[in-house]
Amino acid sequence: MNATGASTPNARPVLSLADLEAFDTPQGRDPEKVCRCPECKGSERAFHFNTATGAFRCWRASCGIRGKLSDFWQDRPQQSRKQRASNALSAAFALAPKDCSPNAINAPHSPTEREQSAPATAATWQTLFAQSKPASGTAAAAYLARRGIPDATSEAASARVLRLYPGNYRRDYVVFPFCDRDGAPVAFQARAIDSEADGHQARGSKSAGVFSTCADALKAESVILCEAPIDALSLAACGFEAVALGGTSAPAWIVNALAFKRVYLAFDNDQNGAGDAAAAKLAPDLQSFGASVSRLAPPREDAAEKSDWNAMLLHIGAPALRDWLTERLHIPEPAKAPAPCEPNAEIMPPEIAAPEYSEPDATGKDTRCVSCRAYCGTAALCAFCCREVNS
Repeated sequence: MNATGASTPNARPVLSLADLEAFDTPQGRDPEKVCRCPECKGSERAFHFNTATGAFRCWRASCGIRGKLSDFWQDRPQQSRKQRASNALSAAFALAPKDCSPNAINAPHSPTEREQSAPATAATWQTLFAQSKPASGTAAAAYLARRGIPDATSEAASARVLRLYPGNYRRDYVVFPFCDRDGAPVAFQARAIDSEADGHQARGSKSAGVFSTCADALKAESVILCEAPIDALSLAACGFEAVALGGTSAPAWIVNALAFKRVYLAFDNDQNGAGDAAAAKLAPDLQSFGASVSRLAPPREDAAEKSDWNAMLLHIGAPALRDWLTERLHIPEPAKAPAPCEPNAEIMPPEIAAPEYSEPDATGKDTRCVSCRAYCGTAALCAFCCREVNS
C-alpha cells in the first residue's frame, strides 16, 4: 500500500494468519478456508487461503490479489545470476538443479538421472508384459471380436490383456507384442478396451521391433506391411498374414529381412496423403535390397479423412475383403499335402488295364518301376507314372 492506503500496482501484499484472524474469522475446513479480504475489505468472503501451503487469493474481480502468507515464507540463500538462470532452466524442463560452483564444475562426471533410470525403464515394461495374460476368453478377445477379429486370429498373433492405471484410472488394455528380427520381445503396444481416452500406451523400444500376426510372417516370400496391429489382424482375419510397424517408420533391420521378397506397403489411405508419403519414403530403401515393392491402399470415400484395414473389414465384412485382396495380391495359396497317388485307368493305353498295387513276386524278381520305384507287378507300364517298368 502507498501513503493513501491504496494498493500499489503489481505489489504483493504482506499478510499473515494473524492479520486474517484480526480482520475476519476464517471459516471452512482445513486446509481450505475463506474469509473477507483485508486488502479490498469486501463484504463477501471471497478471500481463499490454504493453511497447509499458505497460498492465498482474493476472487473478487476488482481485487484479485494473490501470494503466500508470511508465516510460510522461507529464507532463500543468495544465488549468483548464473545459478538463478540454471535453476530457471531446470524448472522449465523438469531437471534437477545443477550445482554451478567451481568445485562441482571440476568434479568428475557422474551418471545423469536419465542414465540411472534407463535400466529401470527397461525392466518396467518387461515387468508389465510379464503381468499380462493371453487374450483368449477375456474382455480383450471380446473387444477384438467387436472389431471383426476372430479369437483364433488374435491367439495366433499372441495378443494379450493387461490392466494399467493411466492417470490413476483402472483400464484394461489389449496388448500387442513387438519383437525384433530374431523374434525376441522388445516392446509392446496397448490399446484401451473400454475407452478412447488414453487409448494407446507403448512401453519399451517399439521402434526396434514389429508386430507379426504369426511367427513366420517375415519369412514368407510375400510380406504385407501396415501401420497398426489392429490393421494387421484385420488382414490376417481374411487369410493374409501381415506385419505392423506401429506407425509408418520401420526398424533399421527390416530392409535386410525383406531382401528379395515381394513387399506390399499397406499403409492407411489418408486424405492428407501421409500414408502414400510414408510408402514412397520406405520403398526405395526396400528396393535397394532387391525387394519388389507395391503400394496397397485401402479404398477411401471422398468425404472420409482416412481409411484403414479394420474400418474396411467392419464396413464390407471378411468375405468381401478377402475377395478384394485376392484380386490385387499375388500371394500363392499355402502348399497343400499331395493326395495319395492312385492308378489312373483313363491315361493308360486301352489294351493295358491298370494293375493293382503289389509286393515283389514270390520268385524275388524286382518288379519295381525304375522311375518312381513303385511295385507294379508284372505290368509292362507303371500304373503310377505311366512309364515302362524296365526302361
